[in-house]
Amino acid sequence: MTKNRSDDLDKFPTNLSNLRKRHKMDQKELGKILNVSRATISLYETGKKKPSYNVLFFLGKHFKVSLNELMGIDPWIDIIEKKLVEEQ
Repeated sequence: MTKNRSDDLDKFPTNLSNLRKRHKMDQKELGKILNVSRATISLYETGKKKPSYNVLFFLGKHFKVSLNELMGIDPWIDIIEKKLVEEQ
């Protein structure tokens, strides 16, 4: 079963919230770093707004995580799915 890439963004809100809290930041502080409002961070964390690629890149760099980790993508799953499709 191949998943839709847009499904990856479904994990982003939770991952962002967890990373922010792990770094002991509130939404206002993260918003300042990204040059966006606290409300925008809240919208990202509730999944009501999707971040731009630039924001995703900057978040990964700031929190020192890969974009795969930020998005909740497991690259091994993609490799395994591709192999299974090739074998069919």
